[in-house]
Amino acid sequence: MSAKILRLAAFVMVAYAALGAAPARAAMIEYYTRGAFDGSPAAPGTSPTSLTVGTGLNAMTVTFNGVGTVLTPYEVLAIPTTNDSLGSFTVTGAASSAQLLTGHTFTLYITQVVPTPNSPYTPFTSTLTGTIQFRNSQAFVVFNNPTTQIINSVTGQSPSAVTYTVDTSTKLVAPNQLGPGVVSLEGTITAAPEPSTMVLAIAGLPLAGLAAWRRKRRIAA
Repeated sequence: MSAKILRLAAFVMVAYAALGAAPARAAMIEYYTRGAFDGSPAAPGTSPTSLTVGTGLNAMTVTFNGVGTVLTPYEVLAIPTTNDSLGSFTVTGAASSAQLLTGHTFTLYITQVVPTPNSPYTPFTSTLTGTIQFRNSQAFVVFNNPTTQIINSVTGQSPSAVTYTVDTSTKLVAPNQLGPGVVSLEGTITAAPEPSTMVLAIAGLPLAGLAAWRRKRRIAA
């Protein structure tokens, strides 16, 4: 292999590295969440948002508080991935009744507003389901697989898709003399780049390397 070809290959590799090191574009994502206990995943508006077990002084209630609303959705900046809250659980009442939560189900509803979902229903709502488990004297909300949902965007919008991944297990915080127990339901939001942008970037890599090689030749001459 000639020295010229080797030099050209080296410049192409430099171009690849330079483009790969470029900062990722930030994407604004807007969504809101709702939660339901022991409800149908297809009916976010009719399922209960709280669960009570036990009676009287032994009653315990778990309430899910979503983020954002229809009119004021929650905003996150994905660059291209960010960790943020998908809501929170508030626990009140008698902590001694936590084991009675075992076996009840929980459904998380994620409704994306921006970018516009590629769906006949706008805004589009995706669901993640799980169960409440009791182990080691503590209650957990454990999500079933898959714990990830992908919402594709309308063609031409950026990002082209948004991936929501919920933490597999969230430990419920028991109430105490200071007040109710509150814990955030954490998740990861990832914005996928527009496919056309990726194609253009890949197509331009050899040209970038060739241009750098030609500049090097002119300087040497």
